[in-house]
Amino acid sequence: MTTSEQTKLCALHVISGAPLRRLGPWVERIRGRGFSGVPVACRHFPQSRVRLKSTLVSHLDQSEARSCASARHHPHRHTNTDMAATGPHKMPSWEKRVRIVLCVFGLVLSVYALHVELSREADPDYRAMCDLGESVSCSKVFTSRWGRGFGLVQLLVAKENPLNQPNSLLGLLFYTVQMGLGLSLSKKAALCLVVSSWVSVAGSLYLAFILVFVLGDFCVVCVSTYVVNFALLFTNLRRRRAIEGMKEKAP
Repeated sequence: MTTSEQTKLCALHVISGAPLRRLGPWVERIRGRGFSGVPVACRHFPQSRVRLKSTLVSHLDQSEARSCASARHHPHRHTNTDMAATGPHKMPSWEKRVRIVLCVFGLVLSVYALHVELSREADPDYRAMCDLGESVSCSKVFTSRWGRGFGLVQLLVAKENPLNQPNSLLGLLFYTVQMGLGLSLSKKAALCLVVSSWVSVAGSLYLAFILVFVLGDFCVVCVSTYVVNFALLFTNLRRRRAIEGMKEKAP
């Protein structure tokens, strides 16, 4: 760091009253490169703060002086650089791991649900591991009218119509899309993730209503899927908020 840079840094330190470690963003502007610490001691300059201000203020341009004044009046306010690193707009460190776990779990549940449905259709006497009793039976739910197309597609087409697919296949598509779009940091991808999650949550609430008040059954696999969908919605909302904040702060 040159003598001129040291002078500017000490002026910033004295005028703002902020600790040297808080001056990273301004040091970046002064040095023109990444901030890695302040290897300078201001004791080499006059000890009187009044004399130091009058001596060094001429080394600061107007924007730096305004920044110093702002930091002095708001000593606890974070700078943009600090916010990007530690603020609420940083991408949550847990987001990627949680998304993978939720999507993989959702895919496993969907594959198992499809296996149970196909096995029950091929063999009416088939008993799945999730069939724990008369009122706790997942195969009963999967082979019901609401196990395909949410029970709504049959209102428009015949039961055997190719459009009337098992809900588990829709789940496979949904969790695959969630994992794929999670690789992108674009705003459009984040919006698609949130919208699709809201749709899945709405579908979960609808099927939960059918499960309890129409079928009178408890399905362990179904309820697990509902939990995964709500968790993905929370994850996607946090992700979108972080991405929008990062885009706003991008130069």
